[in-house]
Amino acid sequence: MVLIEPSDNKIIIQSQWNGRTLQVQESGLCVFANKNQELREKFDVECVEDGKIYFISCHTGNVMQCDEHGFARCVKKNRLEWEAWTILYPHSSNALQAIPSPINPNFSLFFSEMGIPINIPICLKAHTGNHLQNEFGWRRGRCKNQNTQAWEQMVLIQTADNKIIIQSRWNGRNLQVQESGLCVFANKNQELWEKFDVKSDKVGKIYFISCHTGNVMQCDEHGFAPCIKMNRLEWEAWTILYPHSTEMMTLAQF
Repeated sequence: MVLIEPSDNKIIIQSQWNGRTLQVQESGLCVFANKNQELREKFDVECVEDGKIYFISCHTGNVMQCDEHGFARCVKKNRLEWEAWTILYPHSSNALQAIPSPINPNFSLFFSEMGIPINIPICLKAHTGNHLQNEFGWRRGRCKNQNTQAWEQMVLIQTADNKIIIQSRWNGRNLQVQESGLCVFANKNQELWEKFDVKSDKVGKIYFISCHTGNVMQCDEHGFAPCIKMNRLEWEAWTILYPHSTEMMTLAQF
């Protein structure tokens, strides 16, 4: 990394690899999204006597930490062990060449800019406050409680054609949209029935549009998650949360 001091005496964290600067998004996710040096990319810096450094986001006021998954996020105002950083000098400063990715990098950036984390455990909160769940026994998509255990933990997977798969972390099955609009964790396929386009709005709400039917996933009045309408209103809006623990249950897999 290169620490850059703009004219207003803030700090920009820039990747030497591609020149992009670390951006703090509304969700707290930290992403090397572009080369901007605006509010989202700026940090105040505090140093303490033992040489530890704290980076405070000028955008959110939260402090950058290394979380339990190894990701750098700004989600709390703590200045404790998880938020403490130490500067080291590399043995070599020769920049590596970018490694080609099988996924379209423009779409990878697109998902990052929307605050959509790929390949890490998350929970999807519906308008009711309940979380999407792989319903035990039935495998239907339900929103019936606010738990963040294995049944409620999902992983968003980006496919080669830049769609999104919603995978249950509990049993590895993918959410499938059937002809009726019913959403079921039926199998581990990654075909048309399991693929979604994703849109986000200015307040961080996310909408999952079925590539199979064109309808948008909602949490209905019965606590089920069907795709039956093309609305992008309150019932179709989802928010990403990070679970407190990612330890898996030891129940038998169905």
